Amino acid sequence: MIEVVKALPPKILEDVELKVWNITKIEGFNRKKELNARVPSLFINEHAAFNSGIPAKEAVLDKVQELLQDSDQGKQCEAIF
Repeated sequence: MIEVVKALPPKILEDVELKVWNITKIEGFNRKKELNARVPSLFINEHAAFNSGIPAKEAVLDKVQELLQDSDQGKQCEAIF
């Protein structure tokens, strides 16, 4: 999942704050519980873009663009693995 996000076009990545959470660390485990996430997951502004499973790069790009465009908040992308 992380590789798919990091492979997004530079224009998208410069507008996004990427946070990666590893559930083998206490902080990652706690964040997983807060978001009620499955592993692996991708959240954008605390909304599940993909919850469990690794999507194709094109699907990630489409979803990231859609959720970021609809957001008035900061643009934060969280990958949980």
